[in-house]
Parts: sequence; C-alpha cells; structure tokens
Amino acid sequence: MKLICTRIIATFFLYILASNVAVGQIKLYKDISLGDGWNKTIGSVGYYDCSENGLKIACLDDQKFLGATGVLAVIFESDVASRVIFYSQDLSLYQQSIKFFPSKGFSLVGIETSSGASDFVAMVKKLGAAQAFAKITEAEQHGLSTGFVKYTLLEFDRSNIQNFGNMVEAYASLNSGDRAITISVSEEPQGIDVSITFEPSLVDLKELQTKNAVSEDF
Repeated sequence: MKLICTRIIATFFLYILASNVAVGQIKLYKDISLGDGWNKTIGSVGYYDCSENGLKIACLDDQKFLGATGVLAVIFESDVASRVIFYSQDLSLYQQSIKFFPSKGFSLVGIETSSGASDFVAMVKKLGAAQAFAKITEAEQHGLSTGFVKYTLLEFDRSNIQNFGNMVEAYASLNSGDRAITISVSEEPQGIDVSITFEPSLVDLKELQTKNAVSEDF
C-alpha cells in the first residue's frame, strides 16, 4: 500500500487561543475524532497497523468516500489520532471533492504544483479577487498537465478572505471544531494517486499536544 502523507500546513510557533471544546468532541472524519486512542482504533473491526516512515498509522481498507473506493489512514501522535488521510486511485475522487468541499463551507486558500506554491489569500490581498482567481486557475491547469497539484482548503467563510495577509494567518483564525483539508493529485507510474487529508484547527491541535505532552525529568 502506498500512502501520500501531506505535511501540516502551518508553523507551530503561532500564538494559539485557548479552546473551549474538548478534544474528544472534535470530528476529523466521519466517526473518527481528534484524540482517539491507538488501542481503541486498532482494536476496531478491520483496522490494521500500517505504520511507516516513523509514523504510527492505523488503516482500514475498502472504504467509500464520494463514490470512490480507497484506504482510510488514521495518523497518530503520542498514541492519539491527529489527522486522517483518505487515499484512492480513482480520479473521480478528485473531481468530486473539488465540488463537494466548497459546498460544505470550505474555501480554497492555496495550490501547490511542481513549480511551487501559490497563496490564494495573499494574492487576493495584493491583486484583488479576479486576478487572484485567474492566477490560481493557471496554476491549477499547469499542475494537472504536469502530473501534480495539491489544494489547501479551510473551513471558513470565503467572504472573510481579505481579512488575512496569507493562508497561514487564515489557518490560525480557524475556530475550534473547524478543519483544514488538502486534496492531492499526482500521476505515478502505476496510475493516478488521489489523497484527501483532514486536519484540525491550530486551536484544537494545540490542545491535543498540550493534553498529551510528555514531561521529562532527570
């Protein structure tokens, strides 16, 4: 099994506001919550240990999302779930997801291709919405034609995009319970790989890390 593991899209040195929602109540994907324990997950029917490259991962095969069949991978930090990846080789997953998530309140904030990253939030601030959209569309077409494109979407109202200087500031503004999503499409020798990564807001991620911090002494 091949996984496309995307990196968390923001730096951890940003100032974090305190969360009023318990980590266990934060949904990452369907019935998977932020902070779910490794033993609970790996003990569930169908899950198996697919850890690789130093990452602790629990996988579930033959899952369905937006009509595509794929592998669900739950990524753990300190034995608790921190993000979820749905992986498939069905191109329709990409085609459906770029329509589905905006309809559910997610807004595009950036695109990455083999030529580099394009920050849609910063472009809107500098160029205005029309020119920024044109540049993002150009980047998207280039990415699809050259075999790699990754979209970053945040669960926030697109009308607020001009309030932020860049996509990192927008991500830092997410409220507890909001999510960040990346949709990655790449052309590989064996075919098309599509993955969707579901990640928590910085508020919730910070609470998870604080709650599960290991104190050391000597």
